[in-house]
Amino acid sequence: MSINYNHLYYFWVIAKEGGVTAACRRLGLTQPTLSAQLKQLEDQLGKSLFERKSRKLILNDAGRLVFDYADTIFKKGDELVVHLNNQIYQKSISFKVGILGHLPRKNVHNYLKVPLLRSNVLLNVTIGSLDELLEKLKQHELDMVISDQMVRGTSKEFECDLLEKVPMIIVGPPELKSLKRRFPESIKGQHIYLPSEGFYVRSQLNAFFKKAEVPLTIKGEFDDLEMLRVVASSGNGLTAVPRSSISDLIKSKEVVVVGDSLSTTFDIFAIRMQRSEENPILHAILRRFVS
Repeated sequence: MSINYNHLYYFWVIAKEGGVTAACRRLGLTQPTLSAQLKQLEDQLGKSLFERKSRKLILNDAGRLVFDYADTIFKKGDELVVHLNNQIYQKSISFKVGILGHLPRKNVHNYLKVPLLRSNVLLNVTIGSLDELLEKLKQHELDMVISDQMVRGTSKEFECDLLEKVPMIIVGPPELKSLKRRFPESIKGQHIYLPSEGFYVRSQLNAFFKKAEVPLTIKGEFDDLEMLRVVASSGNGLTAVPRSSISDLIKSKEVVVVGDSLSTTFDIFAIRMQRSEENPILHAILRRFVS
């Protein structure tokens, strides 16, 4: 004899709810339909499963036996669903990345699209100084550090890959557009805002203007590229910025490019530990951005 498990489930719900009326509300079925389903199960088993006393359904001996088996079956079904969901969760990949706070947000977001667009990846981002992030990397608390500096020294514990070389440019308000014709000589005496000495690219900028014999009238120095972007849009002078951090303002003509032949780039690196087993998301980022 093969049991109809739909009928068995309806019986189980009736027994748990204490009656057909309550079971109807839970199952969204009409009382005649549910009563018919119960009757079919009893006919199939050849046993009455309830005693009807004062309009109440009370499990008889056969009903209690069937209920015990049904309870085990459907509880195991619930356990199966939980177990499968746990397996799916356990297969999710954790990716922990450390980022220097002064990096261009647009570029960083572009790298993080790799984990962000994957539904099974749990992304964790830590902002900090290079020393802090490298220490976390050594302790395996991070999978990767994104930096504008290569790791120098004799240590072989880190590997460093170039993700991107972002051109540095000089921008200014539209009324200074004519300065582009004789750049860099044309910016002598003009107020200029620069990345602070904490940026590795600052030394390259200093070297470029020194070689060009162009003294700079430095109006301000910033250790935050987002603030440099704000200053550039204010129209109060010239600003040295990575092109990617201000490309939208150039497109909208809020600022104009005064100098784009600096031969200077804002380099962005991926730093990782030298180890045989690495996070697959890290590999995906390197495959996409490292030539």
